[in-house]
Amino acid sequence: MVPSRHLAMGETMISRFSIASILLGLSVFGSSAFANPDLIAAAKEGDRDAVLNALEAGRDGPASLGRPLFFAAQRGHAEVVRLLLEHGADPNTSFTFGSPLHTAARANDTAVVALILEHGGDPNLPAGDFDQSPLHEAADRGATEVVRILIAGGADVNFRNDKGQPAIHDAAASGHQNVVELLRGFGAKPDLPNPIAPGELENANIEAGSRALNGCNTCHEVAEGKAATGIHVGPTLIGVFDAPRAGQEGYAYSDAMAALSGSWTAEALNEFLSDPTGVVPGTEMLRTPDMTREERIGIIAILRDAAR
Repeated sequence: MVPSRHLAMGETMISRFSIASILLGLSVFGSSAFANPDLIAAAKEGDRDAVLNALEAGRDGPASLGRPLFFAAQRGHAEVVRLLLEHGADPNTSFTFGSPLHTAARANDTAVVALILEHGGDPNLPAGDFDQSPLHEAADRGATEVVRILIAGGADVNFRNDKGQPAIHDAAASGHQNVVELLRGFGAKPDLPNPIAPGELENANIEAGSRALNGCNTCHEVAEGKAATGIHVGPTLIGVFDAPRAGQEGYAYSDAMAALSGSWTAEALNEFLSDPTGVVPGTEMLRTPDMTREERIGIIAILRDAAR
C-alpha cells in the first residue's frame, strides 16, 4: 500500500505534469489545443470518415480546426485537409512550427500545398521560430516542385526571414544547387547598396567604422598581425582588402564562399557587408552587425588602409 504522503506527492506531480502539458500545448498550438481530441486523432490518422463525423456532430467550430488541419497537412492527408478547409479551417493559422502551408512545404507535399493555396493560404506568411516563409521551408528541403507551386501562387522569392536571410540562402546552405538556380531564374537577387561614390572612401568616417568593426570582432580577428583564434571563428579581416576571396590559407571556407572568384575590392566588400546571405547564398557569415552606410564605408576604408 502506498503511504498517503507519497500518494499526495504523486498526485501533485501528476497535476503539475498535466498543467505543464497544457501550457506546452498552448505555447505550440495556441487556443486550438482545445480542439476535439477525437478530431485531432482522426486528422493525424487521415481517417476522413471519422473527421467528417466529428465535423457533422457540430462540436467543432472553424476556430478549433487549426490544429487538426496542421497535423493533417504535416502527415500528407490531402482529403482530410480538403475537408477541414471546406468546413472553415483557417489555412493561415500559425503555430510555433509554422502554418499548415509551412509544414506541407517542409514535407515536399505538392498536393497539400496546392490545396492550401487554393483555399487562401498565404505563401508569404512569416511563421515559425524565425518568421520564415513557406518558400524558405521548401528551399531548405530541396522541394523543387513545391518551390514552383509556391511561386506560381504568389510567393516572393526575395522574402526575408527575421534574420534578413532569403530562401535562396537556405537552398544553398543545404546543398540544393538546383533550387538555387531555380530561384535565381524566378528573380531572386541580393539587396545591393548604392555603389561607393568617388571620394567616399577618402572621406570615410574612420571613427564610425572602428566602432562597427568592433562588432565584427565577435567572429573575426580585427587586430593587425593576429591570427584568428578562440571565439574568432571567421578568417582574419586584416589583409583581406584586394586579396582573393576565400584566399586565406588554412581556413575552411563554406562551399559557397570557396566557389567565388575575384578579389575583395572596395565594391565587393560594400555589397557583401550589406547583404551577405543575398550576395553569397550559403555563406557561413549569416549576418553582419547592424550598421549604417557611414559605418560600412568606414570599415572598408580601415581595411583598405591596413592593406597598404
